[in-house]
Amino acid sequence: MEFKYLNFRYTEKPYPQQEDGWSCGAILVFIAERRMNGLSAGDWSDKVDIERLLCHIADLLSRSILSIPVIRRSKRTRHDVC
Repeated sequence: MEFKYLNFRYTEKPYPQQEDGWSCGAILVFIAERRMNGLSAGDWSDKVDIERLLCHIADLLSRSILSIPVIRRSKRTRHDVC
């Protein structure tokens, strides 16, 4: 409740948590993408494969630079190559 003194009202949601000291930005991108696609962001206990997630983010950025449409996926797919 670090913002209680500002009198903001908010509800904590059970989102996946980082397990290291550096991947918070990648987790934020993961949550934002899922929410923008109308999917659940997950739960506290969900494990996120950071290496795979970073590859996915790199792919999204490459596609945006090259103007390749990003296809909405409702299910996670496995990629063997980054």
